[in-house]
Amino acid sequence: MHFKKILAALAIAASFGASAQTPIPVTTSFSILGDLVQVVGGDRVAVTALVGPNEDAHVFEPKPADAKAILQSKLVVTNGLGFEPWMGKLVKSAGYKGASVIASTGVQPRKMEDEGRVITDPHAWQNPANVIFYVNNIRKALEQLDPAGAATYQANTAAYVAELQTLDAWAVTQFAAVPADKRKVITSHDAFGYFAAHYQLKFLAPQGVSTDGEASAKQVASLI
Repeated sequence: MHFKKILAALAIAASFGASAQTPIPVTTSFSILGDLVQVVGGDRVAVTALVGPNEDAHVFEPKPADAKAILQSKLVVTNGLGFEPWMGKLVKSAGYKGASVIASTGVQPRKMEDEGRVITDPHAWQNPANVIFYVNNIRKALEQLDPAGAATYQANTAAYVAELQTLDAWAVTQFAAVPADKRKVITSHDAFGYFAAHYQLKFLAPQGVSTDGEASAKQVASLI
């Protein structure tokens, strides 16, 4: 009986140790990536998003506390495609040597004209099909850092991909009911190119791909 009690105690201790796994500190450039990391990682990650949901990543100015958050992380997640040029400088100045992942890797980038220049549109997450690339890239990065959590990351990713596909199919049906010449949307700045291309819509905006600047009178007049 004494031996059985010892075995039971060891089993309980092992179970407690597994449930008490220290979350992996992950820093993301902005809140949407933070949400995706949380979806994939669940309780196995502790996420810090440098740019919050009510802030603008285009004009974000990092603070010393942001460098500290990066330095304390085991994974840094960025969007890439030129979305957050300040992030590379911040990572370098912080002296971060840990793992990193560009979430948009594998996405087919869109080119667009912005104030007379042809640039890459960085807002790839606006197409749910692209978000599948995002979550799988995040999953792979977390699996490398935490092989013991691979099954959890894979299950969470598979469930979320299924949600994305269901959402996408629903959206296609909704837009199909709107006449093609009526699928026009006015928004603040030109951030919905991937969404527009995927669902065959036309977005009209007074500002270009970045919010770092004022809309010109010519742009507003053209929009009107």
